Amino acid sequence: MAVYIGLVTVGCSGGFSIALMHEFLTELPYALRLSGTPGVLKIAYCTTLGTGSGTSTSCSGTFQPDGGGAPDPTAFTNTGHHVGATFPVQHLADGNSYMVGVYPTAVAFAALVGSLLLFMGFVALLCVFTTFALPGPSARFGSRRWVKPVRRIAVRVALGLGAILGLLLLVTLIAWLRAG
Repeated sequence: MAVYIGLVTVGCSGGFSIALMHEFLTELPYALRLSGTPGVLKIAYCTTLGTGSGTSTSCSGTFQPDGGGAPDPTAFTNTGHHVGATFPVQHLADGNSYMVGVYPTAVAFAALVGSLLLFMGFVALLCVFTTFALPGPSARFGSRRWVKPVRRIAVRVALGLGAILGLLLLVTLIAWLRAG
């Protein structure tokens, strides 16, 4: 029974990790200025929808391209800002604008590394469930020559990802404090 619970847990965490990665991978090319038109967005007004914890803020304003092209007065972003704020963005043809710079890039990379760590943690949890559910086969499996080196590599990868996540969160915090 514990193995089945572990498999369901790993499956759910894998789906959650992939969804989290997809969410931030779609914004990463814009944050790195690899896609869209670079420029600045000046917020004219913001609209808040929903109540309580389900609120979301969408702001609209005028986009001015860096190359000196025609401004787009219908530009918008789903990032909450105050009216009159001006910040660098990557602008898409549909009018949507994504923030660029250190903060959104660090957030995207931190979410990617965090989701990988989360998935690795749930796979390790599956191994623990299997050990308790099937002690005999687990002991025979654990005595194989290749298991210990693989375990060491997995621990080192997890520690490395944890250090990278900590560094990215520190960069995110510093960028957030400087921006706000």
